[in-house]
Amino acid sequence: MNYGTRWYTWSTAASKGGAWWMPLLEKAYAKLDQNYERIIGGMGYEGLRTLTGMPTTYISLKKGSDVEGSWTQLKRLADQNFPMTTPCCNKGRWGLVSGHAYTLLDVKQLSDGTKLARVRNPWSSERYTGPWSDKSDLWTDKLKKEAGYVNANDGAFFMNFKDYAEEFWGTSVALYQKYEGFQQINVEQKTRTVTYTVTNPSEQELYIVGETYSGRNFPRTCNPRNNYVLYMYDSSNKMVGTYGFIGRRGFGFIGKAGEKLPKGDYKLYLVNQSYSSQAAHVTLNFYWKDTAGKAAKK
Repeated sequence: MNYGTRWYTWSTAASKGGAWWMPLLEKAYAKLDQNYERIIGGMGYEGLRTLTGMPTTYISLKKGSDVEGSWTQLKRLADQNFPMTTPCCNKGRWGLVSGHAYTLLDVKQLSDGTKLARVRNPWSSERYTGPWSDKSDLWTDKLKKEAGYVNANDGAFFMNFKDYAEEFWGTSVALYQKYEGFQQINVEQKTRTVTYTVTNPSEQELYIVGETYSGRNFPRTCNPRNNYVLYMYDSSNKMVGTYGFIGRRGFGFIGKAGEKLPKGDYKLYLVNQSYSSQAAHVTLNFYWKDTAGKAAKK
């Protein structure tokens, strides 16, 4: 498309090394969602779910109000090398780009106790100029070696984890790993609430993703009016994690990311909050990490 005297592609350009796989993948994603116009903006968890088919969730960083809690959770996920994206910004300091999605590559603690987040700008240019940037005087030769420091404008940079938690909104993560158990249940629900029994045969990671059509799968003038919620409770009637809302994004997540759930039977509730006007067309996807379990309508 020609704007003035320069030409711009609709999609991502080829990489600096001449690779075309990213523009081709983006084109396929645009075809899934009607066209390029329908994939403008959004959150990283949408792309991660579509591209991986794995349980995907979003973790809020709470504007840095719980730095230690965020560190513990993200360290557990980073140690498993799960793909993660992270949207910016709350304050927009030090050259960080607001309204832009970055990649969270890793979190690590140095020998002097400093906790760092390693972030990448997909534009392959860093722009970040704050503490622990490539040009920061906080680096010593020893700490550079520990962190895997590279002085290059390659898009990747380090931040103090506290600064990261205060600046970035949250983290989208795809729990990309082998699952020994997988089950799908296709639902057409015309009533408000239906209950399922989910059997977890051993202490292990257990995730559920309820999925339907995303608003992106339709023209912008069409609203699928998804309004469904998942809740899961253990045998003591305590809710597991938070609820999973299946709205315009097209899917909701249940589970504790990177954490094992005790052996036992769980109750899963699918609530159709629009039951008076439309049926809920939802696919329930169940993932058991180590030992296959079973889910059935009660």
